Amino acid sequence: MKKTILTICTMLMLGMAPVIAGAQEAYQAEVDRIVCANPANATQKAICENEELHRMDAEMKRVLDQLMTRIPEKDERARADLIYSQQRFARVRRLCQGNVSCLKRIHASRLETLRAALAAR
Repeated sequence: MKKTILTICTMLMLGMAPVIAGAQEAYQAEVDRIVCANPANATQKAICENEELHRMDAEMKRVLDQLMTRIPEKDERARADLIYSQQRFARVRRLCQGNVSCLKRIHASRLETLRAALAAR
């Protein structure tokens, strides 16, 4: 994952826009990663089993998609920053290790941040 981010940053600095398509695929994979039929870890299981967390996760995906569509394709830096921040959120979220109250706090904070970014666009 770190290598992917480093590669994206390097390519952006060199002006190689095709890398953005790969970054967007990585973003989409991160956003769509939770499959409740077969949760990969305790965090995903908790999200799938808790109605409020599941709703918050779905709302986050919706807001992320809206944000991504509002960022112009030529604004490669903003797109890369959003992708990186969501990947960072996903890593932090895994630290909750399925603790529902931890997950609710982290999701609420991330949703607040994303909604503010969406309102600013």
